[in-house]
This record gives sequence, structure tokens and C-alpha cells, in this order.
Amino acid sequence: MTQYHELAAHILGMKVSEITDVQRTASGQVVTTHDGQRTLITPEGQAVPLTGGELLGEHSEPVPPAETDPAADGEEVDEDPVPEGTAEEVLAWVGEDTERARLALEHEQARERPRVTLSKELERLATP
Repeated sequence: MTQYHELAAHILGMKVSEITDVQRTASGQVVTTHDGQRTLITPEGQAVPLTGGELLGEHSEPVPPAETDPAADGEEVDEDPVPEGTAEEVLAWVGEDTERARLALEHEQARERPRVTLSKELERLATP
């Protein structure tokens, strides 16, 4: 499972298992869900349904698909989503976990108005 799948699922309010594909494009990330719906996730974190024929840029880069059962490979699954609360709540959730710091940073950067101080601290924590 990639962090892009997790972030897309969070933004769309879906389970990660319902995200079948994520492709990075010049316009943002194009997410395909289990029912075939395609949605553009803009760099600002806005979800824009795609109806067909939209030009998303000349080059797109596929993101590896989410594993259907990450626990089957012995990978630890974090079922606890990034909190929506204060910077202190986000940092408490992250602790010293670099993976959680990366997820929280992506989540923060997807906000309409990312918190600069929190983003800098998450960048520091996400760097091993």
C-alpha cells in the first residue's frame, strides 16, 4: 500500500481497499475507485470528479497499487487516520514515527491552507 492510496482514501472518505489506482499527473493525482469513478485530487487537496475527456497533462506516472491485505505480508497496518485537530494533536499522533510524520505531512500539505510551522516540524520528523 502506498501513502498516495491512503491519502486519496482519506480525502475521498473511503477505505484504502476501495482505491484501485492512483496516477500522478501534471494536474494532481487521478484516483480510480472500485466502481470505476475517476477523481482528480489537486495539489490543494480538492477532489474533482472526472467525467471523461479531461486533459490531465501529457505524462502520467502510475503509482503501485495498494495491496489487498498488507497484514498478509507481515506489514503493520496503521488503522488510525491522521487527526484533523490542532497541531499539537497531530504531533502527538506522530510521536517519533517517521512514516506517520510522512503521512501527516502529506495530509497537511493537501489542506487548503497548510500550517507552515506544523509542516516544517513534520518535515523534520519525516526525515530519518
